[in-house]
Amino acid sequence: MKRSLNQDALREIYKQYKNYLMPLGIMVVSLLLFFYIIIPQIANFTDLQKQLVMENQKLTVLKTNLNYLSSLDASSLDSNFKIASLVLPKEKDFIGILGAISEAAGKASVSVGDYQFKVGDLEGARITAKGPPFLDMDLAINGSSSDLMRFMGELQKTAPINEVIGGATVGITSTLTIRFYYSAIPPVNLKADTAIKPISADNQIILNNLLSWNNLMQTLPVLTQSTVSGSFNSLGPFQ
Repeated sequence: MKRSLNQDALREIYKQYKNYLMPLGIMVVSLLLFFYIIIPQIANFTDLQKQLVMENQKLTVLKTNLNYLSSLDASSLDSNFKIASLVLPKEKDFIGILGAISEAAGKASVSVGDYQFKVGDLEGARITAKGPPFLDMDLAINGSSSDLMRFMGELQKTAPINEVIGGATVGITSTLTIRFYYSAIPPVNLKADTAIKPISADNQIILNNLLSWNNLMQTLPVLTQSTVSGSFNSLGPFQ
């Protein structure tokens, strides 16, 4: 009896509100569709738009890089790379250093005596706090103080890049400690969204100035025992 009354009550409620149930159901379904389908699609569309903008930017950069690389002179690039590599070798270059000593001595009209490289670990690299790795060399120069200054001036403009970091004079023989620098070629890590930067004007001026140096190492004469005597070891200078 009670169950029958409940069913009758439900039927009465349905008859009374049936005109509102369908619109209400449509509203509920619409809200569910909006929150679970429409909004995620809008968010996804926004992400796709952002991704499209980023891809277009990458494409623009790639086109710019391609146009820039296509406009470069391969022979000029090769020449600049060789100059930079000769001035700052990628590794310890004993032959190049001896050639530089010979070139500078010839330009300064001085005679050189014994030499010795302070090589340390042949496989390792001695690195300064603010600069590239280096190789030190002790070298004896025979001549007056003016001869020594002339030699140092010529050596400064002879590849590979170097500097005199110490010295002592006994009679007419001066002993110089010369530091020659070298540096490994860094890995190339080009990114699709990064534009290739051309050589700056300042760096191009440096490259042009290097052309006035006494030598490039491929033209240097190799020293022989008749011109310079010495040995390669790490036990200390001039034993």
